[in-house]
Amino acid sequence: MASGEIDPTETVVRDAEKILEILAAGNYKATFFVVGNVAGKYPSLVRRIADAGHELGIHGFAHKQIFRLTEDEFRNDIKKAKAILENSASTKVAGYRAPAFSLLPETKWSLRILAEEGIKYDSSIVPCKNPRYGWKGFSKDICRIDLGDGLSIIEVPLSVLPIPMTNKGFLTGGGYLRRFPYFVSHAAIKHLQKTRPVIVYVHPYEFGKEVVPLSMGHLSAPLACE
Repeated sequence: MASGEIDPTETVVRDAEKILEILAAGNYKATFFVVGNVAGKYPSLVRRIADAGHELGIHGFAHKQIFRLTEDEFRNDIKKAKAILENSASTKVAGYRAPAFSLLPETKWSLRILAEEGIKYDSSIVPCKNPRYGWKGFSKDICRIDLGDGLSIIEVPLSVLPIPMTNKGFLTGGGYLRRFPYFVSHAAIKHLQKTRPVIVYVHPYEFGKEVVPLSMGHLSAPLACE
């Protein structure tokens, strides 16, 4: 393991299985963006996700932000994670979500690499500017990005509710769900649903009792809310 990486443990399996149980109980389907080193260590979990009818996507190999990688390193990261996921689940992987939403204006070069490596859609862009991430001015709707030379990729941006009088936004998932009362997230989702589909994203550790470092590789399951 390189410096700063964390070896996945059984905790991620246990917590992901809780998500699978909840989804099965409601007959819901989700996309699981899986970290490559999690898939490599626990291929049976990846197979269970696929066998349950859920979609698999790439979340990097070791949860490294794009801006911490060179273009060659990023390409190798995608190749390695994609191969592990596809071999574990015996299915093609078409989607990608950047660790920590690190697809930014300055890392938009990564979109071309994704398309060249066979990724059909990305769901990494936060269409507002927050302190840690975001792409101010990007479309809030699903769109196709022309990359030139006959290449393109579909972008499925994260759902964001603009916060009045600021350049920031409220996201429907992750830390926002953890830190705000339920009624705040519920109201945000209902408001956004008036004009577009809503993506709600969660992590396995949010369903467990143990405190897990934010830098740990994880599964992310965006849910299409009705």
